[in-house]
Amino acid sequence: YTATHTIANAAKHYYRLKMIDKDGSFTYSTVVILHSQTRGGVQLQVLGNPVQNQLNLSLQTSEYTKASLVLRNTVGSVVYQSQPLTLAAGTTNHTIATAQLPAGVYLVELLTSNGNKLEAKFIKQ
Repeated sequence: YTATHTIANAAKHYYRLKMIDKDGSFTYSTVVILHSQTRGGVQLQVLGNPVQNQLNLSLQTSEYTKASLVLRNTVGSVVYQSQPLTLAAGTTNHTIATAQLPAGVYLVELLTSNGNKLEAKFIKQ
């Protein structure tokens, strides 16, 4: 199954599933937190937090733009810098390998060619 939640503002969104068995009993899934941030027609979402081996991002733009992604650790050091990205209008999913990163809190930054800077925190387990 799938579900779509259109996000119009920057926020932290909490999701969980209620799974109902044929006998009527049910259980809840673990809570998943999605962070979103919107600025200047560009949106950055961390999909699934905390992460283990990869960071999944959803990048949404209202128009064609060039951008880059940077990961920083808690002391501000750059631990990853992407090659230049070309983002078409709409949604682009992007994955960054994180297996080599030590456990901790990180900041992902989306820098666009028109000067927008969006940030989101994620936890590496």
